[in-house]
Amino acid sequence: MKIKDALKSFYPTLPGSYYKLEANKKLSKEMTAWAKGDKFMAFLNLVFKYKNKIAADPFKVEDFLSDMGYTTIEDLTILRDFVNDSPLDLVGMFKSLFPTIPHSWFTKRISMLDIMSQLKTQTGYKGEIQPALVSYRLIPDDKIQAIPKICNSNDFRYLINSGGMDGQFSGGRMCRGFTRMTLGWLAQIGLDDLAIGEVKAERFYKGKATFGHDFLFMLSESLQLWFWDGIDDKVWKASDIPALNRCDLLRFFGLWF
Repeated sequence: MKIKDALKSFYPTLPGSYYKLEANKKLSKEMTAWAKGDKFMAFLNLVFKYKNKIAADPFKVEDFLSDMGYTTIEDLTILRDFVNDSPLDLVGMFKSLFPTIPHSWFTKRISMLDIMSQLKTQTGYKGEIQPALVSYRLIPDDKIQAIPKICNSNDFRYLINSGGMDGQFSGGRMCRGFTRMTLGWLAQIGLDDLAIGEVKAERFYKGKATFGHDFLFMLSESLQLWFWDGIDDKVWKASDIPALNRCDLLRFFGLWF
């Protein structure tokens, strides 16, 4: 039997996005049930829940399995039996390749006006801040260090051919690549409403300006502002001396969400 035929009952029989979503939710519930005690189905369930926590599109399930080379239930069953009877851990492999963060960690929110006030108070920045949302989820104080560790931005590949007026970043990692890719990763796993945003600042060392730098800010549940840098995922309190090489002062000229 074709996989498409087996999934027909999950395809919406009526037109419209509402009916399609309801069908996707139905398949999602079924996949969660199939995943119990079945390593291969647990892997498929994880794949389709990675970006959408409540729905699994039958068309995408069919396309994904076809890309793997499987179009019939019979062939898929052979693969499923092989995976379940072997030490192969597809779930572990997927989690290693695509790390994520439990949404259940984040239970407290802060309003747009309050987060703007905290950012300005703790950085001394007097410019304009334009939050995109009316509220954001605060980060538990005991998870501030955990998020950069899970993200592990050192694994991101954002090399550039040239950069800076003297080409000092040639062939290396650019700080703006870190901020863009990390914020993109958070959005991809459904956490773009965390109290995490981009900082643009000028670095100083012994009274002299060195160069501009991009990194991230994080606001904890205790309203402590933290900074997160892309070089080895360093994290430090906004009130502390910057955890950056040859830098003892930061002058802020941009805060963004």
